[in-house]
Amino acid sequence: MNDNTEALHKFEEDCDWFISEISSRKRVLPAFAHASKELTDRAKKDLDKLIEAHTSDKVYDEDGDLESYVVAEGYAGRHTILQRAFEDIAIFSLSLPRMALVSVVSTFDAYLARLMRNVYHVKPEILNSCERQLTFTELIQFGSIEKARDFIIEKEIEGLLRNSHVAQFNWLSKTLNLTLTDLPAWKDFVELTERRNLLVHADGVASIHYIETCKKHGIVLEDGTTLGSRLEITPKYYKNACNCVAEIGLKLGQVLWRKLLPKELERAEDSFIKTTFDLLIQGDYRLAEQLLIISKERSFKKLNAESECYMSINLAIALKGQKKEEDCKKLLSAIDFSALSRKFKLANFVLLDMHAEAADLMIKIGTFDEPKQRDYHEWPLFKWFRKTIEFKEAYHQVFGEEFIIIQEANKEGSPDTGDRNAEDTPSPATKDAVAPIA
Repeated sequence: MNDNTEALHKFEEDCDWFISEISSRKRVLPAFAHASKELTDRAKKDLDKLIEAHTSDKVYDEDGDLESYVVAEGYAGRHTILQRAFEDIAIFSLSLPRMALVSVVSTFDAYLARLMRNVYHVKPEILNSCERQLTFTELIQFGSIEKARDFIIEKEIEGLLRNSHVAQFNWLSKTLNLTLTDLPAWKDFVELTERRNLLVHADGVASIHYIETCKKHGIVLEDGTTLGSRLEITPKYYKNACNCVAEIGLKLGQVLWRKLLPKELERAEDSFIKTTFDLLIQGDYRLAEQLLIISKERSFKKLNAESECYMSINLAIALKGQKKEEDCKKLLSAIDFSALSRKFKLANFVLLDMHAEAADLMIKIGTFDEPKQRDYHEWPLFKWFRKTIEFKEAYHQVFGEEFIIIQEANKEGSPDTGDRNAEDTPSPATKDAVAPIA
């Protein structure tokens, strides 16, 4: 493998693209669902106003719901328009979560295709087992072996994507000698991809194949799920599905990257740390935890002891953000902070709510070592410590100014509470830029 071959891959770029796409779908659907509900309510209100004012002979069922009525002459056309508008908007509102889930799985499929292009470019010998044949005429038309190879790669990827997701992972495991189906989210991933197939092909109605596939993989069906029942997409299910796909996708990208290019461990590690740090910045603690758990596995190689500590501190932040205080304490108790730098010792005090000790160490660190001033404003580690009087007094003593919390508007115009001074700007979420906690 030469440097040219390694330069062809885009593992980092593709992982970033994937997480951004999934994050957007996870974040925006609730807002669209709320707006859709408001449109539905408004359409229903307009229809009800017309019915109230311009209909007669109203008949109600035993539950008190309006069953039939007669529209006054001259208002039939208006009534038809309002009724159709209400029905169309109501149908779309109900379909929106389903469409969003289909989009989430489709994004994973597009991401898998990107990963496979990287795999084939980095490990082109995989094509040696390919039985696809080209005629001499076809080779002449391509003009070069490289173009013919790219054509075959695309055909191989198309063929892989036509298989089930279980078959795709089995192929990857066998071809690259990996174990990929023992991830914590695997069962959820199998279920949601099968549910996606039902949404696309059967209006979400449970089939024999769906039920048997779930049983085969030890997946517990939702209460009331039987042959012919309709599977719904609740807000909780959708959020969990986004987390599941993001977890499976990012871990898959990391495993492939590290397996095929072991010399790029540092680059892969920086990408992983950056992604999880960004999730902490957004307050997405659950997903950050799900991703960072893999860093505790022996097979997930770390560049050095400091990198391992970065990931452990980030995991502790994710746990604390979910109020999993005991889990956070247990994680930190397994780390020998005595041999680590003061930035890690400070992190330990902060996460354990040892405010007095944290403030004393903060003063000793001063302005000559990490963390720096902007770090106290930016890092999720200090989210809870910043609210204490101990922090404010120590901050004033070290930097000679008051710590001020201001509220800014983000790019979308919604409030963004930032613990930063007006002149501060966000730092890049890379390991070097966020050394103390990322």
